[in-house]
Amino acid sequence: SERLDQFITDIIKITKEKEHYESEAYTDALTRVKNKAALEVEEKSLNHQIEQKTARFSIVLLDINGLKYINDTFGHTAGDDSIIESAAIICRVFPLSHVYRIGGDEFCVILLGHEYDIQDEFIEKLNDEIDKSISAHSGRQWQISIACGISRFDPDTDLSFRAVYEKADRIMYNKKEEMYKESGIKRR
Repeated sequence: SERLDQFITDIIKITKEKEHYESEAYTDALTRVKNKAALEVEEKSLNHQIEQKTARFSIVLLDINGLKYINDTFGHTAGDDSIIESAAIICRVFPLSHVYRIGGDEFCVILLGHEYDIQDEFIEKLNDEIDKSISAHSGRQWQISIACGISRFDPDTDLSFRAVYEKADRIMYNKKEEMYKESGIKRR
Protein backbone atom coordinates (compact mmCIF):
# COMPACT_ATOMS: atom_id res chain seq x y z
CA SER A 1 0.00 0.00 0.00
CA GLU A 2 1.03 3.59 -0.62
CA ARG A 3 0.85 4.62 3.02
CA LEU A 4 3.12 1.76 4.07
CA ASP A 5 5.63 2.59 1.32
CA GLN A 6 5.64 6.25 2.38
CA PHE A 7 6.04 5.24 6.03
CA ILE A 8 9.05 3.02 5.17
CA THR A 9 10.57 5.80 3.03
CA ASP A 10 10.12 8.28 5.91
CA ILE A 11 11.72 5.87 8.41
CA ILE A 12 14.71 5.33 6.10
CA LYS A 13 15.11 9.09 5.65
CA ILE A 14 14.90 9.75 9.41
CA THR A 15 17.40 6.95 10.12
CA LYS A 16 19.88 8.35 7.58
CA GLU A 17 19.49 11.87 9.01
CA LYS A 18 20.02 10.53 12.54
CA GLU A 19 23.19 8.69 11.45
CA HIS A 20 24.44 11.85 9.74
CA TYR A 21 23.87 14.03 12.83
CA GLU A 22 25.44 11.42 15.14
CA SER A 23 28.46 11.26 12.85
CA GLU A 24 28.74 15.06 12.84
CA ALA A 25 28.42 15.14 16.65
CA TYR A 26 31.57 13.01 16.92
CA THR A 27 33.58 14.73 14.15
CA ASP A 28 35.88 17.74 14.46
CA ALA A 29 34.66 20.40 12.02
CA LEU A 30 38.13 21.68 11.01
CA THR A 31 40.07 18.44 10.57
CA ARG A 32 37.24 15.91 10.01
CA VAL A 33 38.84 13.46 12.48
CA LYS A 34 36.94 12.29 15.56
CA ASN A 35 36.49 14.79 18.37
CA LYS A 36 36.70 14.81 22.17
CA ALA A 37 33.11 13.52 22.55
CA ALA A 38 34.03 10.48 20.45
CA LEU A 39 37.10 9.90 22.63
CA GLU A 40 34.87 9.92 25.72
CA VAL A 41 32.83 7.09 24.18
CA GLU A 42 36.05 5.16 23.44
CA GLU A 43 37.28 5.81 27.00
CA LYS A 44 34.13 4.18 28.42
CA SER A 45 34.63 1.17 26.16
CA LEU A 46 38.28 0.78 27.16
CA ASN A 47 37.46 1.18 30.87
CA HIS A 48 34.94 -1.63 30.47
CA GLN A 49 37.65 -3.77 28.83
CA ILE A 50 40.00 -2.96 31.73
CA GLU A 51 37.33 -4.17 34.18
CA GLN A 52 36.86 -7.34 32.12
CA LYS A 53 40.67 -7.89 32.01
CA THR A 54 40.62 -7.86 28.18
CA ALA A 55 42.18 -4.43 27.55
CA ARG A 56 45.18 -4.13 25.26
CA PHE A 57 45.86 -0.61 24.01
CA SER A 58 48.28 2.29 23.87
CA ILE A 59 47.53 5.99 23.93
CA VAL A 60 49.48 8.43 21.78
CA LEU A 61 49.13 12.12 22.59
CA LEU A 62 50.33 14.69 20.08
CA ASP A 63 50.64 18.44 20.51
CA ILE A 64 51.47 20.97 17.78
CA ASN A 65 54.42 23.09 18.83
CA GLY A 66 54.27 26.85 18.32
CA LEU A 67 50.62 27.19 17.32
CA LYS A 68 50.21 30.39 19.37
CA TYR A 69 53.29 31.84 17.64
CA ILE A 70 51.90 30.90 14.20
CA ASN A 71 48.49 32.44 15.05
CA ASP A 72 50.00 35.61 16.52
CA THR A 73 52.61 36.11 13.80
CA PHE A 74 50.99 34.83 10.59
CA GLY A 75 47.29 34.90 11.45
CA HIS A 76 44.63 32.39 12.34
CA THR A 77 44.34 31.14 8.76
CA ALA A 78 47.97 29.99 9.00
CA GLY A 79 47.16 28.51 12.42
CA ASP A 80 44.21 26.59 10.97
CA ASP A 81 46.41 25.47 8.08
CA SER A 82 48.99 24.14 10.55
CA ILE A 83 46.27 22.23 12.43
CA ILE A 84 44.89 20.77 9.18
CA GLU A 85 48.38 19.85 7.96
CA SER A 86 49.25 18.29 11.32
CA ALA A 87 46.02 16.27 11.25
CA ALA A 88 46.85 15.09 7.71
CA ILE A 89 50.32 13.98 8.85
CA ILE A 90 48.86 12.18 11.86
CA CYS A 91 46.26 10.46 9.68
CA ARG A 92 48.91 9.33 7.17
CA VAL A 93 50.72 7.64 10.05
CA PHE A 94 47.93 6.33 12.25
CA PRO A 95 44.65 4.62 11.29
CA LEU A 96 42.08 7.37 10.76
CA SER A 97 39.46 5.56 12.84
CA HIS A 98 41.60 5.99 15.96
CA VAL A 99 42.56 9.68 15.60
CA TYR A 100 40.85 12.29 17.79
CA ARG A 101 41.30 16.06 17.99
CA ILE A 102 40.88 16.79 21.68
CA GLY A 103 41.88 20.45 21.88
CA GLY A 104 43.05 23.36 19.77
CA ASP A 105 46.47 21.89 19.08
CA GLU A 106 46.13 18.45 20.66
CA PHE A 107 45.38 15.06 19.19
CA CYS A 108 44.97 11.61 20.70
CA VAL A 109 45.40 8.27 18.98
CA ILE A 110 44.34 4.91 20.42
CA LEU A 111 46.36 1.93 19.21
CA LEU A 112 44.60 -1.42 19.43
CA GLY A 113 45.37 -4.99 18.37
CA HIS A 114 48.19 -5.28 15.85
CA GLU A 115 48.78 -1.51 16.01
CA TYR A 116 49.52 -1.90 19.73
CA ASP A 117 52.25 -4.43 18.90
CA ILE A 118 54.04 -2.15 16.44
CA GLN A 119 53.65 1.22 18.18
CA ASP A 120 57.36 2.07 17.86
CA GLU A 121 57.07 1.84 14.06
CA PHE A 122 54.29 4.44 14.14
CA ILE A 123 56.48 6.93 16.00
CA GLU A 124 59.32 6.41 13.51
CA LYS A 125 56.88 6.94 10.63
CA LEU A 126 55.49 10.09 12.31
CA ASN A 127 58.96 11.61 12.48
CA ASP A 128 59.53 10.73 8.80
CA GLU A 129 56.23 12.38 7.77
CA ILE A 130 57.06 15.55 9.72
CA ASP A 131 60.49 15.69 8.01
CA LYS A 132 58.79 15.28 4.60
CA SER A 133 56.42 18.15 5.43
CA ILE A 134 59.29 20.41 6.44
CA SER A 135 61.13 19.60 3.19
CA ALA A 136 58.01 20.15 1.08
CA HIS A 137 57.41 23.57 2.69
CA SER A 138 61.01 24.72 3.14
CA GLY A 139 60.23 28.23 1.87
CA ARG A 140 57.38 28.76 4.29
CA GLN A 141 57.96 31.02 7.30
CA TRP A 142 56.66 28.42 9.75
CA GLN A 143 57.05 24.65 9.91
CA ILE A 144 55.13 21.81 11.48
CA SER A 145 56.53 20.51 14.74
CA ILE A 146 54.67 17.92 16.81
CA ALA A 147 55.54 16.67 20.29
CA CYS A 148 54.47 13.09 20.94
CA GLY A 149 54.03 10.94 24.03
CA ILE A 150 53.01 7.30 24.05
CA SER A 151 51.96 5.04 26.90
CA ARG A 152 51.08 1.37 26.79
CA PHE A 153 48.34 0.00 29.07
CA ASP A 154 49.89 -2.06 31.86
CA PRO A 155 47.34 -4.41 33.44
CA ASP A 156 49.45 -4.66 36.60
CA THR A 157 49.49 -0.93 37.38
CA ASP A 158 46.87 0.89 35.28
CA LEU A 159 43.38 0.87 36.74
CA SER A 160 41.75 3.10 34.12
CA PHE A 161 42.04 4.70 30.70
CA ARG A 162 42.79 7.99 32.50
CA ALA A 163 45.90 6.51 34.16
CA VAL A 164 47.36 5.55 30.77
CA TYR A 165 46.32 8.92 29.31
CA GLU A 166 48.08 10.83 32.10
CA LYS A 167 51.31 8.87 31.55
CA ALA A 168 51.21 9.67 27.82
CA ASP A 169 50.47 13.32 28.65
CA ARG A 170 53.52 13.62 30.95
CA ILE A 171 55.75 12.00 28.31
CA MET A 172 54.39 14.32 25.61
CA TYR A 173 54.90 17.48 27.67
CA ASN A 174 58.43 16.42 28.60
CA LYS A 175 59.14 15.90 24.89
CA LYS A 176 57.57 19.28 24.09
CA GLU A 177 59.83 21.05 26.62
CA GLU A 178 62.85 19.20 25.21
CA MET A 179 61.92 20.26 21.66
CA TYR A 180 61.54 23.91 22.72
CA LYS A 181 64.94 23.84 24.44
CA GLU A 182 66.60 22.24 21.39
CA SER A 183 65.08 24.77 18.97
CA GLY A 184 65.70 27.79 21.20
CA ILE A 185 62.10 28.91 20.72
CA LYS A 186 60.60 30.59 23.77
CA ARG A 187 57.25 29.30 24.88
CA ARG A 188 54.40 31.77 25.21
